[in-house]
Amino acid sequence: MTARESKVALIIGLLIFFIGTPLTVYLLWEYIFKMAFIYSTIVFITLIGIPFTIYSLIEKEQRQKVRYFNSFKLNE
Repeated sequence: MTARESKVALIIGLLIFFIGTPLTVYLLWEYIFKMAFIYSTIVFITLIGIPFTIYSLIEKEQRQKVRYFNSFKLNE
């Protein structure tokens, strides 16, 4: 018996990234471009970076759990 990465967790992470980013940009569109250009650029990069970071953390955690479980694999 070996463990495999959960596809559900990866799909949830991708949904957060692909739905969360455009939704956040849409909701904050007015406020982003009222600021100076440099600040709006920083905000835009942050809005893309946060969902990507969440996805990366979910994927990394799943990979670590699988490796840890498989390191104690019983020989059949």
